[in-house]
Amino acid sequence: MKKNIPQRRKGINPAMIYMSEEAKAKTAIRAASEAVRLITLKILHDTFDFGEKRQQRLIDEFNRQMEMYEEGYFNYRDLKSLVKNGLKDKSRRKEDGNIV
Repeated sequence: MKKNIPQRRKGINPAMIYMSEEAKAKTAIRAASEAVRLITLKILHDTFDFGEKRQQRLIDEFNRQMEMYEEGYFNYRDLKSLVKNGLKDKSRRKEDGNIV
């Protein structure tokens, strides 16, 4: 009887084959968030003339929010609900107006 040796599929990172589903999801989220971050920075620079300081503030806040997402402070469903309600959830704001 022949052994069934797994074949490498074209286009799939071999390391991804052996990763857990959770690890795969985290890797995909990180890649997607990096793409969104870069596209956002390009738009802010090209369309709205954001300089380096304002771009850095966005990067810092984006990274902070991603860390909070990865640590489970909120999830996709929470974000979807927040946007659907027009980002009006005042309980998520500090007194100085910054989102917690």
